[in-house]
Amino acid sequence: METRGGRLTAEERRSLEEKLSQPFPPEIIRWLVEERTPDRSKGKLLAYVDPRAYTDRLNEVVGPSGWHDRYSVNAISGVPRPERGGTVQSGKIFVLCHLTIHGFGTKPGTGERWADEKNALARAESQALRRACSRFGLGRYLYSLGEAWVRLDGAGSPVSVPELPQWALPGTSRIVVPSASVSTQSTPRNFLDTRITSRIESFKSCLGEPIYLEILHRVGQCQSARAILTRDCQTEVLRWMEAAARRANRIKTLTRVLGTAQLMEEMGDLQITSGMSIPSLQALTELLENMESIAQQHAA
Repeated sequence: METRGGRLTAEERRSLEEKLSQPFPPEIIRWLVEERTPDRSKGKLLAYVDPRAYTDRLNEVVGPSGWHDRYSVNAISGVPRPERGGTVQSGKIFVLCHLTIHGFGTKPGTGERWADEKNALARAESQALRRACSRFGLGRYLYSLGEAWVRLDGAGSPVSVPELPQWALPGTSRIVVPSASVSTQSTPRNFLDTRITSRIESFKSCLGEPIYLEILHRVGQCQSARAILTRDCQTEVLRWMEAAARRANRIKTLTRVLGTAQLMEEMGDLQITSGMSIPSLQALTELLENMESIAQQHAA
């Protein structure tokens, strides 16, 4: 849909967010080996898609004239880069992307690369665009896929890649978990794991009630961990909780480095009153991205 010149209504915003946040077709998902074991026999995979998929989605949902992006680039020389137990002199390229969807707002995203990497500027711009898009919900689900360690072949490539969970499939390919209001008389519940239920419930204290309930509603289609209907759904809810907890713990680590005053300033900008009242997963991710961006600037 082409967006109007004015601001969107609440209904239009919900519709736009839903269309933007739809998962990408599984055939365009790619996997990057982000970390390797010391013997290089296994690697941790990170899911991503080509930046063109993001711009294609924007063109499809709001039209080519319904959005625009703006970039600023900074470079720092003389930055030591770790390499094989030592360091080499390099530099850093920092890119800031401001993505605007007309009538919806503007969101920033940052990207960085070592200056001596191949296509460093293009890769930093792509990273900045993806992060800005994620703040509108586009591709955000990729951050929730969790970690996957797989065997690597002699060339360092994955021998196999993870199978995408049901909630990460687009459109009619997605399998909807039944609502908790549906009668459970014909639904087998005897294979639910009470240990997983307890683990899910433990996240309420560290994530806060708003995010805890958001995950239960979005993934479990319920308002209580004990109302989840299937073991598969239990597992997906737990994965989302763990991913959110990793973001929250990363914020705590950055706070120890940057100080509580910096955290409070960033929380104030996002209208977050306390760590236990972060209103949504999106707000949690934005807070983390802001803190990481500041930490990167300090490190440079």
